[in-house]
Amino acid sequence: MANYQNLKAAISAAIRTNGNQEITGQVLQDVLNSIVSVIGANYTFAGVATPATNPGTPDQNVMYLAMEGGTYTNFNGTVLPAGISLLMWNGSWTSETVMYGDGGVFDISVYKSTGGTLAKFADLGAALGTNGANIPAAARKGGMSVKFVQSSDNKYVQYTLTKNSFSTVVGDWIDNNLLNVLLIQDDSLFTHTGYIKSNNGTFNLDENWLCTDYIPLSNIYSIIFRCQNEQNIAGIAVYNASKEYISGLPDKKYIQSINCKDASYVRFSKLNLQPYDSTFEFYMSSKPLDIHSLEQAIAEIDLRVSDIENEIGTDGTIDVYDGEVSSEYAYIKAVDGTAVGTASGSWQHTPYIQIPKNCSIIKFSSSTPSQRIVGMAIYSSQNESSYIDGQKYDGTSLQTINVNGAKYVRFSVLTGYTLKIGYDTKIYDAVKNNSERIDVVYNNSKVNDFSKLSMISLGDSITSNDVVGLGNTIANKLGCTNLGNYAKGSATCANYRDGEGRDISTIYLGADIDYTVADARNVLMNQVYRVLQSATAEGSQITWTHPVAGNQSLATSYGTGTGVITQAPKIIYIAISVNDGKIINNVDVNPVVDDCDTVFAQAYSELTKMSIASSLRWAIETLQSKFPSSVIFVASPLFTKYNVGSPAFSSSVLMLKRSIIEKVCNYCSVYFIDSQSESGFSSLMANRMGGDGVHPIGNYKKLIASYVVDIIRAKYITREL
Repeated sequence: MANYQNLKAAISAAIRTNGNQEITGQVLQDVLNSIVSVIGANYTFAGVATPATNPGTPDQNVMYLAMEGGTYTNFNGTVLPAGISLLMWNGSWTSETVMYGDGGVFDISVYKSTGGTLAKFADLGAALGTNGANIPAAARKGGMSVKFVQSSDNKYVQYTLTKNSFSTVVGDWIDNNLLNVLLIQDDSLFTHTGYIKSNNGTFNLDENWLCTDYIPLSNIYSIIFRCQNEQNIAGIAVYNASKEYISGLPDKKYIQSINCKDASYVRFSKLNLQPYDSTFEFYMSSKPLDIHSLEQAIAEIDLRVSDIENEIGTDGTIDVYDGEVSSEYAYIKAVDGTAVGTASGSWQHTPYIQIPKNCSIIKFSSSTPSQRIVGMAIYSSQNESSYIDGQKYDGTSLQTINVNGAKYVRFSVLTGYTLKIGYDTKIYDAVKNNSERIDVVYNNSKVNDFSKLSMISLGDSITSNDVVGLGNTIANKLGCTNLGNYAKGSATCANYRDGEGRDISTIYLGADIDYTVADARNVLMNQVYRVLQSATAEGSQITWTHPVAGNQSLATSYGTGTGVITQAPKIIYIAISVNDGKIINNVDVNPVVDDCDTVFAQAYSELTKMSIASSLRWAIETLQSKFPSSVIFVASPLFTKYNVGSPAFSSSVLMLKRSIIEKVCNYCSVYFIDSQSESGFSSLMANRMGGDGVHPIGNYKKLIASYVVDIIRAKYITREL
């Protein structure tokens, strides 16, 4: 053991005058190492080891600290992960890892390595071991991730535990190497004329239907499929490895889900008749998935597929490459990605082509299905040394390669022939992937538990309980207390006006307005007044104080407080203006005009409430005056399906309304929810989701609610002082 004489000797040897008259970091490290050695009761701390360190054969118990991952050859070939580990000598070398690096992923192959060789396992169950024996007790915890080398292909795979406590049940782990949700849109799969009977999986010849062949499944747990018209789907069936029927689902359902954990194949059917739109999509998931958990994923998928289409023209098709090729005559070697010159001058290659975002598969072919493309390679940067993978064209009509995180690709092609390139996208479950959420910190008051919050809603038929009830759906998904849905069907944002432009909307606090007919009282102004009435003590006059305009009140002749709301709502959701601009009795009672500049220059008392901007600004400032700690979210109107008929629902008018609402939100410093350009809820989607094309129903309503909830959760901050 080290003693004081050793320590003194070390100090004398290490701290001394050097040529620079200074004490170096290494000198201090040497001394401090000796101090730690003196303190150690059972082991002498010998220093920080690297894979190149040679400790010799110690004559006492010693301990090294190791932080680099790798093989420590001179420590009996011990393999350690990146992190913090202890190498200990007590007659032989042993090790203990106390902190794991690599993003907190526990490396089972390293932990169970022997003689410097990584351990390999057939599957996750084998890697975990009996009762988790292959993971040290100190490292076992809920939500952990593990990785190991898979014996079938000698490649690392990674899994994440979904439970909040440690579990060895394989079903509790998600395979991070597989897709969470994979969207497939490929009508070419339907190669047979006929349909599949869902009750027995048999094929039945029928020229009115099309069906797929047996589509192989690998590590797929769930399939959800949908078609744009519920009459288009005849049935689905899954089969075992011998193509024997396991189970199926009945026909004529717009969207369905089937468990295929034990299945090896699946077959689909769809209608082959016009005028039905028979576009067909199905989603494959490597984990249990139901329609509810797919809702947000569908919206994200539609949005991201749209991104791909905008970027490369079509999703997954083969487009002719019309870009430049190198001036040098060379081809790309598939095995290492290098460009090799040719004496004949017959081969050329493309420059580094940036791979589109969200793309996970590259398809390529030639104008002639023969040896016209000698090779291609993918890279992480525009440098041959960043080569990831490659593939040599084998003369088939179409080949594919997985992107595997690559950012660039190069192809080689025979001079005079046409190169064709396509891209496919694999979409991930947006419920799980929240990487694009915005974290807002306001006086360290970010909120995660919404069950303690409360909410009210204002708006028109989409928000109201009269028709769609989106306000209630949002409150339920947030998990907060719903203090009331004050929205009303057919309501407009602006007050009504007559043919002479005079305001004909009167103050009315009753909730008995018939939303099915035109009523000048059915406006945002009266919804706000009803909120104030609910928040005023029973029998008391309705009052509020504007920070600039001062004390405001409503004459008791209109009504007095009801005291229904006894707490200030923490969240106020407003979604209105869809009905503004509608022609009623041959008169456009609420013409849509952008008068924001005029409205913003007016005092609060000057607001006429006869335009969207004027009414919305008045409503927001009134609510802010009554509830200063409330956080207000205002949504723009949704796009309707094509050719709804009313000019008020045309894309140009809806976009004008959106622009006005966004300006008012910016002026009032409240959150703007863009239901148009950022949501993926296009006119095409409104057509696809059915209903009257104006009012979202069923799963479409839930999708929109999920979109709004995600924004509220990401942006909500407390306003309490």
